Amino acid sequence: MAKNNKETLLRKPFVRTGLILIILTAIVILGFFTFDYISKLLYYSNPHFRLKNVIVKSSGYWDNRVDDIMNILSLKKGTTNLFSLDLHDLRITLEKMGGEGISYVEVTRELPDTLKFTIVERIPRALLYNKKSNMLADKDGVVIKGKYFGNIIDALPVITGFRLHAETKNKKSPYGETITSIKPALIFISLVGNSYVDMDIRVINLYLQNRLVVFMASQKDKVIKVILPFTFNTEAPPTQAQIAAETKNLRMKLKELKELLQYLKLKNTDFSEINMLYKDQAIVK
Repeated sequence: MAKNNKETLLRKPFVRTGLILIILTAIVILGFFTFDYISKLLYYSNPHFRLKNVIVKSSGYWDNRVDDIMNILSLKKGTTNLFSLDLHDLRITLEKMGGEGISYVEVTRELPDTLKFTIVERIPRALLYNKKSNMLADKDGVVIKGKYFGNIIDALPVITGFRLHAETKNKKSPYGETITSIKPALIFISLVGNSYVDMDIRVINLYLQNRLVVFMASQKDKVIKVILPFTFNTEAPPTQAQIAAETKNLRMKLKELKELLQYLKLKNTDFSEINMLYKDQAIVK
């Protein structure tokens, strides 16, 4: 009688479906634990894949800084397993160190026991505030520490007269932060560096609204003052269209400035200031 009841129960569709689901679930769970066990055995617990070599490649300060990178990421040779590491997390950890001059990082495993870091470093374009400052800025306005670039600091121009946003002021450290208000000066430095390398920029002052006050070395190392227009909202990040328009106008002004400097040199004219705020003319003092 009991046997007949079991057979009757098994004939019911929902019972058969339930049994199939239970069996499939058991197979999946068993397969998961089996895969996990085999993975640990072959990869995560395999001493063959323990870290033995760390390679750090870069074009600047961080080249071959193996011990520093290992300390930052808590890596231990002979202990850390290569497959226990999340390469994405390692990359993000290093890229967050913008103040230390790191821009982009590529991390790769080289089996069986090597981890390789390829680091692209930020390139400083200017000193901030004064020549004795330890604060540098790259082309994007990211603040980086001067200690990583001691050999080139003397050649960098100074950007001063700018305002920090409240968010940046309130940070314990400005390093790694982006200062948008110095963007006009950085664009000017970039244009000069690309096309007018004979112009020796010493200081760019941003204390006046909608203009750049540039001090540069002229003939016989004499420092002259050049005033250039640059409309820019320092309270909000500029749009690409605004940057493109102002950069185009500044490029034209630079061309005019170069021609004017050549003319003044030819005429042996003594001057200390050039005002280029007005269209199609310049005031020389």
